[in-house]
Amino acid sequence: ITMEYFNGTPMHISITEIAYASGMLIGGLLLGLFGNYQKRILLITASIFMMGISLTISGLLPQSGFFIFVVCCAIMGLSVPFYSGVQTALFQEKIKPEYLGRVFSLTGSIMSLAMPIGLILSGFFADRIGVNHWFLLSGILIICIAIVCPMITEIRKLDAK
Repeated sequence: ITMEYFNGTPMHISITEIAYASGMLIGGLLLGLFGNYQKRILLITASIFMMGISLTISGLLPQSGFFIFVVCCAIMGLSVPFYSGVQTALFQEKIKPEYLGRVFSLTGSIMSLAMPIGLILSGFFADRIGVNHWFLLSGILIICIAIVCPMITEIRKLDAK
């Protein structure tokens, strides 16, 4: 999106990557400082929602909205530790230790498989509808996931001790 939609340069790409990485670092620090959360499912869901909102806003920006896109990238990065870090802690608490290695291995494999599939789908849709519209569509879908997740009883029960 940086080069194609915002007509950016490699420097602009670097700026967005730095914003995203900085957001992740800040999110990790915040999670470390205030990491004793009781409502973990709410936190995971809120971080997914925050990612979806940032993607949606990015997809709605005019071509002159690069600065706002950089802010959205930072917010996307900020949301990541609140999903992945809290999910890891939840797994460690809820899964018996003798199964934990297998669960982490399976989760890692699924995530590794999702990356190339996601890139293929993203490229396919971005070529057909435009990269900004792909950001918009994926953001809306992620928001829908964040709304539906707390409605699923089994997911809500995960916060029970």
